[in-house]
Amino acid sequence: MKNVKLAIWVLDVDVEKTLHFNQNKLEVCDCLYCQNFSAVIQQKHPLLREKLLELGIEAATPNHVSYFPGNKDGQQLAIGNYQFSGTLLEGKWSTMEDWNAGNTAEVDGMQIGLSKEMELLPDNFPEPVIQVNFEFSMPWVLEEDPEESQ
Repeated sequence: MKNVKLAIWVLDVDVEKTLHFNQNKLEVCDCLYCQNFSAVIQQKHPLLREKLLELGIEAATPNHVSYFPGNKDGQQLAIGNYQFSGTLLEGKWSTMEDWNAGNTAEVDGMQIGLSKEMELLPDNFPEPVIQVNFEFSMPWVLEEDPEESQ
């Protein structure tokens, strides 16, 4: 376990267990929307990738993500979560229902909050578990249009 400072939180994290699980057991969706999410993270958000990797999380492959139609600027809203093995030492918990400026933080364009409430936790995920909920507005960067492939 190692202490990690992430925005407004201090955590005790088992990076190796989380990385091992995510690299070997996490099922990753390969739909166009998830491919776009991954491409945006890899192309435009190096700080986010670095900060989440300190927790053992590969930012381009969330545990769960849902997408909502683009706004007037062509940005698409993605909400979802990651999980990691660790404990909260300092900071406030949040949930998607109790999501506010006091218990969430922005990390390289992604609004995140930490929760004890698990959504779609994979079987046998190493405990103790913390969920990182997120909201993320992103452009469409892939050449293929998802509307044309349906």
